[in-house]
Amino acid sequence: MGLVGAITVLPRSQRQSVKADVDVMLTMQQWWWEAEGALVNPFGNDGHFGWFTINGRTGEASGGPIDIAAGDLVRLRLYNAGQGVHAMHLHGHDQFRVAKNGHAVPVVRQTTQSISPGDFFLVEFVARPGNWLFHCHFPHHTANRMLSGWRGSPVGMSRIFHTAGAPPVPPEYFSDNYYLPPPGVPPR
Repeated sequence: MGLVGAITVLPRSQRQSVKADVDVMLTMQQWWWEAEGALVNPFGNDGHFGWFTINGRTGEASGGPIDIAAGDLVRLRLYNAGQGVHAMHLHGHDQFRVAKNGHAVPVVRQTTQSISPGDFFLVEFVARPGNWLFHCHFPHHTANRMLSGWRGSPVGMSRIFHTAGAPPVPPEYFSDNYYLPPPGVPPR
């Protein structure tokens, strides 16, 4: 019932020293709602959240992978607009943290960036060939309402980076027709 997002403003006197080939803004959020068409509660149901998203979308509803090329310098602008901490992890790559909350920091090589509510990080990586999952490393943040997607793929707070020339990501990955409930839970 409102608008949330990010606008990147760079001061004239402070140019970025390295131009990224791909620059992606990713806003982490979590939501709760009772039923289709019901009001969304961004503060959860007594502290519990049913849906974890990036840019307001779950992984399977993201519309497809983020296309990159091998050797690209990819800059991720990570903002946590939610109420919980997230551990954002990119498979197959090290991330390099270069800024926090708008200020340059000594470059740190890492595999996972912990991001608290209201924090904003710039991380970069050099793309390797393949299809690479970027997601929150807390399992329940990629299994919205404890569901998984096509062939057990994560839904929720996840994205796929697809390097040109790598096998395509199956379109079934981006469909909610393949949800698999956990054992003992009836399919919807």
